[in-house]
Amino acid sequence: MNIVGELKCLHCGRVVGELLSRLDQPDEPRRFRRSGGETEVVLATRQRVGCPRCGGPTYVDDIRTVRPVEDWRKSTPRYRRQAQGQAGAWPRTEPDQSALKRAAS
Repeated sequence: MNIVGELKCLHCGRVVGELLSRLDQPDEPRRFRRSGGETEVVLATRQRVGCPRCGGPTYVDDIRTVRPVEDWRKSTPRYRRQAQGQAGAWPRTEPDQSALKRAAS
């Protein structure tokens, strides 16, 4: 499980970014992602992040837990749905030509 919290400026109220951490590994360094950005920066243990607009201090707000997304298409097999009226006829095979000739005569 991951913990995600928004970093907001104490002076101007602007959302500076997100602070990311893992719940199962508390000793792992925290990661920071600026709002509107995709790259993550690893923060030192006591490193502080300031507001880029006014330079004010930030605080963590709106903390939530997020589960990592697993690709369910790779983990579960997919089955074809049988056409209605053909239950038990899967896999479909071609009829024997000699049996068709005998039935026609």
